[in-house]
Amino acid sequence: MKVADEVWLAVALLQRENPGRTDFAVQEIKARARNENWQIRPGFNQHVSYHCVASKPADPVNHRMLHEDSRGRRRLYRKGDPCHPDRENGRILPDPFDLPPQYKPLIDWYDAVYSKQLPPPLAHGNGDDESALRREGIDSKPQQASAAMDTMLSGTAFVSATGAVVIPSGLRKELGIEEGTRISVYREKDHLVLEPITDEFIHSLVGCLKGEDSLVAAREREHRIEKDPAR
Repeated sequence: MKVADEVWLAVALLQRENPGRTDFAVQEIKARARNENWQIRPGFNQHVSYHCVASKPADPVNHRMLHEDSRGRRRLYRKGDPCHPDRENGRILPDPFDLPPQYKPLIDWYDAVYSKQLPPPLAHGNGDDESALRREGIDSKPQQASAAMDTMLSGTAFVSATGAVVIPSGLRKELGIEEGTRISVYREKDHLVLEPITDEFIHSLVGCLKGEDSLVAAREREHRIEKDPAR
């Protein structure tokens, strides 16, 4: 196998085995390759760190097999991820004919599952919130960490290349947003407002337009004023 294909396979194995994680450290990727009893060739580290990373200038290869979420962390590239102009036509996947039979199903998994997923917001590493905060440069003291996690995980959504928006799970649960929930989207000055159309929202509107007079009574009063403005 080519070194680039080994790198892609190692990351794909990690992603398939750890669906709750977003990205992986370079050393984790190398360790996963060792678990397959591959001979780690000298160029492996260079391919993980540079040659396969879509956002870096091509030098000399133009693969775009990996995406760099943050320094030293990688995940598989998806169409729509940032890509350096030098790599716009670069390979995203290994050629199945170059892979041993036991690894070919990973190509199908990528096409059918992974390529259609959206990464969970800031779900870095193994889910260790404190580690994630440190990577974002945020102090992990209890009050600061709590506020930071509120901002990071509950108030941040990501837009895909097709315009799809991932609403953080905490907000979905709090606001009763489930699969199929209709959401009203409108602009309010320089803000974009998303209003879930839930049963609670509909019930809150009942009677909100009711005034002291009925519409008929209000119209009759207008007619009286038009006929006799002095009244």
